[in-house]
Amino acid sequence: TTLGALLRQRFGYGRSAASLAERHPGALAPVRMSGWSALAWALVIARRPWLGLAVAAGTTVALLRKLADLPRVEAAKLAGRGHLAAGRQMAQATTRVWWPVALLAAVLSRRARLPVAAAFTVPVIVDAIRGRTLQPVIDAPLVTLDQMAYGAGVWAGVLAERQPGPLLPDFTNWPPRAGG
Repeated sequence: TTLGALLRQRFGYGRSAASLAERHPGALAPVRMSGWSALAWALVIARRPWLGLAVAAGTTVALLRKLADLPRVEAAKLAGRGHLAAGRQMAQATTRVWWPVALLAAVLSRRARLPVAAAFTVPVIVDAIRGRTLQPVIDAPLVTLDQMAYGAGVWAGVLAERQPGPLLPDFTNWPPRAGG
């Protein structure tokens, strides 16, 4: 019924993530993506966008070979959308679960400020443009509070249960290689 009650509820939900992760290993990873997409975005975050773009381009070429039955344009679009979705996942994990570390990094390092600010703002702007409405911008402060309350709960649960699963990314190859 109040903002405080909502934030306490979200904190409680986040706190339960550690015990759920213990029962369901890997199911609560804040991001699940290919290691190549993660590397591409890590290079962008490290302010090496051209290297990140090169990694993304290399994985696109590799995907074109894997998806030889598809038209090349469609396979390239699929790869591009995959990399963009991975970036959105990284931003969401940064603002939801990793925010204490991200904000500390932004306070301590000038280099971290732009990537952290981008994680909090770019998805909101993209949603506003896609939806052709300012509602995502209007909702952003409350959504951010909600996400941060949940994330604080995750950290509280992780520390209490000594179960880091809800903080750890899952870097996989998708689809899996044949035979593995």
